[in-house]
Amino acid sequence: MRIKNNKSEHLQIRITAEAKKKLFQLAKVNNMTLSEWILSKLSIENSPYTIQSIYEELSKKHNQAFAYVQLHDLLMKVSPQLWDDFVSIRPHNLECETMAYTASMIERAAQMRGLTQPPWIREVETCSPPYFATNLQTLRLYLLINSPVAFRKRNIFIDSSTGDRV
Repeated sequence: MRIKNNKSEHLQIRITAEAKKKLFQLAKVNNMTLSEWILSKLSIENSPYTIQSIYEELSKKHNQAFAYVQLHDLLMKVSPQLWDDFVSIRPHNLECETMAYTASMIERAAQMRGLTQPPWIREVETCSPPYFATNLQTLRLYLLINSPVAFRKRNIFIDSSTGDRV
């Protein structure tokens, strides 16, 4: 689906003829114009899910699983060039557990991608009592041992995390 926008600006870049041909091929394979394809690789502007809208959904406490999936996908695809601006936005109005989980996801994505963590991550409180992804007592020891550090240090014990989504 193509989104029609009133474009009033243009940007010109100089590349080799070979690079230009490759870019056009990649856009065509994805059924996009060259501009649409390049913008999709550079930013998440055209996504219906922005980080602010995801934070708003998380604050509502309903359908949080879907909001976490959207956050995961954005964290994994935002370009390294835009990462710092993207994650610098601190969520507001989130309960402690939701804030800790969100911060853990951002920290884990930064670690996995070799990117920097935003400064606000260090200020996020630890969950009390601990949050376990299951009520099954037999799995708690496994979760205590196998939870990623970004989650464990905030008292969140899960098996799958950012980068491991099914």
